[in-house]
Amino acid sequence: MKTTFLQWGLIVATVLFFTSCHKDDAQEEGLEELMTEQAASENTSKFFSPPSTPGASWHSVPSSDERTGFIRPPASSFVKERNHDGDVIRSFSIVRETRDWLFLKETTTSTPLQMRLPIGIQGHIGYAQRLNTSTNQYQNWLRYRYNSFGCRGNADKTAPAVICKKTSITLPAGSRLPNLATPTYVIANDNCQGNTVTIIQSPASGTIVKRGTQTIVFSAKDNSGNTGFCSMKVIGNTPCNTPPTINCGIIGAKTQILGSRLLDYRDSFNVSDSCTSVTKTQSPAPGSIVTKGAITITITATDQNGNSSNCEFSVIAIVPWYANLP
Repeated sequence: MKTTFLQWGLIVATVLFFTSCHKDDAQEEGLEELMTEQAASENTSKFFSPPSTPGASWHSVPSSDERTGFIRPPASSFVKERNHDGDVIRSFSIVRETRDWLFLKETTTSTPLQMRLPIGIQGHIGYAQRLNTSTNQYQNWLRYRYNSFGCRGNADKTAPAVICKKTSITLPAGSRLPNLATPTYVIANDNCQGNTVTIIQSPASGTIVKRGTQTIVFSAKDNSGNTGFCSMKVIGNTPCNTPPTINCGIIGAKTQILGSRLLDYRDSFNVSDSCTSVTKTQSPAPGSIVTKGAITITITATDQNGNSSNCEFSVIAIVPWYANLP
């Protein structure tokens, strides 16, 4: 009898030991899963403010019935699914949120549905997706329109997102600042679809570029009065002091009939500059009257910094043979 009692005691102790170990393992696995979800949520929150935090709803598309779909109350960690009568048919807890998706897990069943809802700008339409537990992949389900409560009436308190596409540009000191509030240099997007965003540049275009570095600030303002900012540097370099290069294409003298109009000789001269564009002028100007004797013609090439080079040649007036006829 003693031997039998000891054997049964040993069996019971063994069963209790393994049960305790299994329970501890399950708790550790559950804790590990919870910590993983919390870490994912914490890492996500470091990079952006969750788009649906002010509250949001998702309405099935196509559908004019606003009672059909999902709703997240402001600052809530739960999402409710409603039917056509407005009754709550399922409840979901929010697992995590990214810029494009709200990840959900059903709380009202022993075999919870896992899915994700599309988010983004106001009015965005996308597919809600269900998780296929066999393949561990999300699959398209139904289309929904995203509606952020933060865009209703005067509720919008979010400034437009403004991005300066360049950190700096270089312009000649003394030149005028161009209009930089263009998509080449800056873009702005608003969280509420349909809002107009106005971008203003400061200092304004036309301002003289100073020597050295100055900051250009772009402000983007939406219909609700929210304003976002970005900035870039404008570096004013020292004006170029090198004069243009001019190829004196006419050597020697040209002849024209006395009393005729002076021709335009500027196209006979090729010019170039290492800094800016070049303007060619002729003196005396084309169209002037050719007078008796030799006329000195000067072709001048001038860049935008005032540097210039020139070439000279002569035009000799000749008397036509018929001028002396009786």
